[in-house]
Amino acid sequence: MNDKNDTKTIVICATQRSGSTVLCDDLTRHQMGFPEERFIGIANSIRTSNLENLDKKINEVHKTCCNNDTKIAAVKIMADYAGHVNKALDYYYKVSTPTASWGSLFRFYSDACWVMQNRGNYVNQALSRIISRKTGINHLIESDQGNFVPGKFAVQLPADYADDIKINSKEIELEIVKIARENGIWEEFFTRHKISPIYLSYEKHGDDETGVKEIAKHVNYKLPGMVRSLNVRKLPSVRSRIEVSRYLESGFEDFFYNKG
Repeated sequence: MNDKNDTKTIVICATQRSGSTVLCDDLTRHQMGFPEERFIGIANSIRTSNLENLDKKINEVHKTCCNNDTKIAAVKIMADYAGHVNKALDYYYKVSTPTASWGSLFRFYSDACWVMQNRGNYVNQALSRIISRKTGINHLIESDQGNFVPGKFAVQLPADYADDIKINSKEIELEIVKIARENGIWEEFFTRHKISPIYLSYEKHGDDETGVKEIAKHVNYKLPGMVRSLNVRKLPSVRSRIEVSRYLESGFEDFFYNKG
């Protein structure tokens, strides 16, 4: 087993539907750790006040996210449960009072390479969240036997994918507010702990290896010459494009008729 001090660690900070799963697949195929959401179970333990074997579970995170050949570990943490992860790490460090600004999370990964994965278009991200939630499909993959298989996937989408779901402007707006707040919380976390993360975006880095190359450079790792293809594919966005267009078109009308 590699000790945390013997490895280079990458922490991917993200929000739901920001493109972080493709990044995780990309890092995995380049042998840069196994960056899945290893803290979800721990966050759920905190939600249900189940503290049994919590220290052991936290120690297991590093073992499961580390590639022992390259000595690179990688983990992904979403903003919507990072607070519960911090509470778990408060317990791990036996702090007497809850740490502010996710202080125990920073302490646990103080020497890590921090990566902020975001999506510039909040409307598209909001629609992606709503559609994935209502269809129950988060990811489209090439094979369920691949080296990287995320949760709630489909190898082939049904012909009527997303056709019958109902979406209204209020839920789009609520989701946009959530996305803005989650990104803002990560930014405040970086500011308070003087972290200078690598910023990657869905729009700029989602279809090539420039993001992985930047991370590799930061951790002083030479990328392998030959790697497998990505297993994760982008979900078709026909329904999303229709809803985005409809939502923005209504905005034109709102701004026109409500101008003061």
